[in-house]
Amino acid sequence: MFENIDFKSGTVTWKCESLEEDMLMLNFPNQIYLNAGFTNKFYIVIYRDFSETPDSVYTAENIDEFLYILPYSVEKAENLSKINKAYYGGLWKTQYYSYDDLKNK
Repeated sequence: MFENIDFKSGTVTWKCESLEEDMLMLNFPNQIYLNAGFTNKFYIVIYRDFSETPDSVYTAENIDEFLYILPYSVEKAENLSKINKAYYGGLWKTQYYSYDDLKNK
């Protein structure tokens, strides 16, 4: 499922090809983490410094939508990893993206 996805500088720390709560976990430089999984729908969450407040949340209704939004979320995590400044949590609101948001860009 993930063989054609370029994870940029992200290091795969967990990968499961089935529909699990945790399907994919990537670590990026500067403490950026991407977690993708499935619980009634697909989600991808990007965290900074293990904060409880995610930077970004991506959602998709099916596997095709999930595979469409995954490269967008990897690119976002990659860009965040290039910003080398401390994160103090809760200084901004989580950005939410759906498949429809990205498809219409």
